[in-house]
Amino acid sequence: MSKKNHIMGQPALTTTQICQMLRVSVSARFIEEELGIPPDEKTKSASLWLESKFNYICYQLAQYAMDVREAHISGDIKPV
Repeated sequence: MSKKNHIMGQPALTTTQICQMLRVSVSARFIEEELGIPPDEKTKSASLWLESKFNYICYQLAQYAMDVREAHISGDIKPV
C-alpha cells in the first residue's frame, strides 16, 4: 500500500486498500450499510476506516457470507 492515511494519528485504510487486502471488491456503501461499519472519516474522494478495524470488517464480511449461504440453503434467496 503506497499511500498512508491517518485519522487522529492512527493508521487508516481506504476502501481500495481494504479491497486489495481482501482480494475482493466491495464498495464503501456495502461496508457501511451491509456490514454495519460506518467509516471513521469521509473526505471528498474517500471513506476511511481505522486500520485497527480491519479484523472486524473481515469478521462482519464472513458473517454476511454465512447469512447469505444460510438464506440460499433455506430457499429464501435465488441467483438473479
